[in-house]
Amino acid sequence: MESERETRLAFADEIRDASEQGLQNGLQLFDVTVLLERQPKLAAALIDPARSAIAKKRFVASLFQDVGVSQLPIDLLASLSAHKWSSVEDLADATEDLAVDCVLAASDAAHVTDETSVELAEINSAILNHPLVRQRLSDARADPQTRVAFWRKLFAGERFNEYTIALAEHAAADLHGRKYSDAIEWLIGRISEHQGQYIVTVTSAVPLTQRQQDRIAALYVAKLKRQVHLNLIVDPSVIGGLRLQCGADVTDTTVVAQLQTLRKALA
Repeated sequence: MESERETRLAFADEIRDASEQGLQNGLQLFDVTVLLERQPKLAAALIDPARSAIAKKRFVASLFQDVGVSQLPIDLLASLSAHKWSSVEDLADATEDLAVDCVLAASDAAHVTDETSVELAEINSAILNHPLVRQRLSDARADPQTRVAFWRKLFAGERFNEYTIALAEHAAADLHGRKYSDAIEWLIGRISEHQGQYIVTVTSAVPLTQRQQDRIAALYVAKLKRQVHLNLIVDPSVIGGLRLQCGADVTDTTVVAQLQTLRKALA
């Protein structure tokens, strides 16, 4: 969305300079994202084409200053509201993107952005073969705090950094019309974009050798013309072969996938 890109570019330096407060700013913007989704009258006021940009900015300032939101998130929201939006969902998406930018600025300052990406991949891998767990984390009918409490119980004792926890818990609290695993994959992709790389998730029945990893990485670098990071998942249930995913592009040569295709052909 052009409106979102304009705001992200205009405030990129400020977001980076405010990295010490980045986690707090990001969490506040995540809260606003949820608020926009649950308060249709508020969201409608912010996308109302009949209201001037100045009026919207004043409305944002008066609304959020009174509840203790920091100045940078208010400025970001004011900038977003000044643009034209076709739907509340688009505005909420843009707000969520800026929240992630703030959290990643903080993780950059702490030099743990790579670690955050790896830890999110570990979380996704941990629930990969547990459909009931994935279902509970993706249950849109459950109260958001119930999903977050379940996530905390599930990963109690794991030593994730605070940025990983903030992102992973937000994904549980605000599904945003997604399944939990999809939200985590989206966050990993956002980190990849942030770092100028692409994430290639490689699922195999046994651990890959370094030579195999290097070959896969080289193939995707040649294809995408950008650096890639491999997210390696070992899943014995695929039996053999590889499942390669980069964004929406999936190549599945696993034995289990071929057997499923054969069953469908014979049905």
